Amino acid sequence: MADRTDVEIVTFPHDIDRWREQDFTLAKSHNVFEDLKKTAPILWLDGEKKVGYLRIRKWLQDTTK
Repeated sequence: MADRTDVEIVTFPHDIDRWREQDFTLAKSHNVFEDLKKTAPILWLDGEKKVGYLRIRKWLQDTTK
């Protein structure tokens, strides 16, 4: 995914106590904060979430670039 120019990868610290205020703001603004408490990765695409590695992998396979 790193070679895709249409995808920005954001990595949050695993320990939520190490999150900065900007991390909370970004996660909440994309409506993924509660999801990230339970699992990662999450792909957020134009308001639609793909939660988990397998769903993201399927999206990548189905999306041609």
